[in-house]
Amino acid sequence: MMEVCVSIVLCGAVQANLLLSPSFEDVCEGWAWYGDAGREPWANHTGAYGTALYGWNAGVSGGSYQDVAVTAGTEYTLSAWYLDDQAVVTGLFTANIEWFDGTTLLDTTTQVLTTLVSDVWSQQSFSGTAPVDCDIARVVFQSTDTVSGETLKIDDVSFVPEPATMLIFGLGGLLLRSRKR
Repeated sequence: MMEVCVSIVLCGAVQANLLLSPSFEDVCEGWAWYGDAGREPWANHTGAYGTALYGWNAGVSGGSYQDVAVTAGTEYTLSAWYLDDQAVVTGLFTANIEWFDGTTLLDTTTQVLTTLVSDVWSQQSFSGTAPVDCDIARVVFQSTDTVSGETLKIDDVSFVPEPATMLIFGLGGLLLRSRKR
């Protein structure tokens, strides 16, 4: 007699955010700042802190970044909430994923934020695939040639491998499989 065993496998687990302190709440957790940028209590979308790319001095650049371990050939999505304190954005603001093999820069995936942000909080996302031999991704938020008085605020950042969720047969991640015994 042949018996068929049916098992149910749940596949819809959400991938974890790879970034430490994605809302910039913990100053010592993962993030570094350079130039005209910093962690500020007035740059927050949620929580108590966010990151600000200052434009208080015209023509000055700055940014923040964090390095995370990645797997070559895997697609990753970077998402964050942004607010520029000016209605018309004039500085050059970018979000970058820099792909490294150890300390060697292999490639960069960039999203220009200048035309995407305004004086209202908005979430922006983009994806990139880790190249062959890549083992580190550097998530970078950067300002270049800012106009005096302009600041970009960044908060609630996520960097996740794709697919973040998996839906099979429209059953919310429910997969049926059978095997003969």
